[in-house]
Amino acid sequence: MMLKLNFFNAISAKSAPTDESVLSLLVKPVKLRIILVRHGETDWNNQNRLQGSTDVPLNDKGKLQAEKVSTFLKNVPIHQAFSSSLLRAKDTASIILQHHNIALETRPALAEIHRGHWQGMTLEEIEIQYREQFNLWRKHPHRLQNYSGETLQSASDRVWTEWHNLLNSSQSQLKFRNVLVVAHEGVNRLLLCRLTGLSLSKFWEVPQHNTALNAIDYPWGIRGMSRVRVKNFVIPDNCHY
Repeated sequence: MMLKLNFFNAISAKSAPTDESVLSLLVKPVKLRIILVRHGETDWNNQNRLQGSTDVPLNDKGKLQAEKVSTFLKNVPIHQAFSSSLLRAKDTASIILQHHNIALETRPALAEIHRGHWQGMTLEEIEIQYREQFNLWRKHPHRLQNYSGETLQSASDRVWTEWHNLLNSSQSQLKFRNVLVVAHEGVNRLLLCRLTGLSLSKFWEVPQHNTALNAIDYPWGIRGMSRVRVKNFVIPDNCHY
């Protein structure tokens, strides 16, 4: 399925949105809305240790972050839910859905970018042992090819194909439909690059914090233009739900 050129119109961390503005947008009905969320914190996140496809669970802070999202979205209708099959994403989604009586479907193709031998290493360790590749990854991530992990292009193709699969799965007889998708930092960056027309060279310019919310609308359905309405919104501690 080919989609028309995407249109970028986002409420993001840069424009300092309020919780009220984001919530008021999310409760407004649209033909199809994808609420894309990154998983909560893990111990490896806290240690600056690269996870990739390693199945690391949420830590206590990550569970509390997911609880906060659950409370924030409790009055937002959710009709369908998908997550990566990795524990940190799956458990985040399950916590978010505690106020919604729907089943969660896991999708292995939403797993984080596989980082090969780097998985389990801290960023400092990678910089010391793989200095040349590390510098290339930080400055020109799309050019990193000759290492044991997945390239950005191959990962982007994988998750974009799965995105299309999710869009096709979301079709129904309902006039309006909200779909929750919980994935990973790298996966969400890749999707947002595609959705906003950014090249993979801009990968690091698309931040995704733990349990950050993004909202992608398809006002005219899946064959129409998409609109990124919310990007990397982190619910504040003093949120007025």
